[in-house]
Amino acid sequence: MKNIYRSFSWIMLVGISLFSGFTANIDKHYHWESYSPYLSVKTFLLLALVLLLLSLPEIIISFVERRKKQYG
Repeated sequence: MKNIYRSFSWIMLVGISLFSGFTANIDKHYHWESYSPYLSVKTFLLLALVLLLLSLPEIIISFVERRKKQYG
């Protein structure tokens, strides 16, 4: 495990997208109604895109440093 924060963020992404598919009725008490896999997949893809965009600077720096080691 090279970077614990990166691993934890992907685990949280899977957890959030899994639980986002549940729908409930919250009137007087919590009542689980159904589960929508489409909503879970949609949430997963959106959060994965956000996570990729946020880690893009780190990825670019890593590629530049690796290229300097290879050719420098």
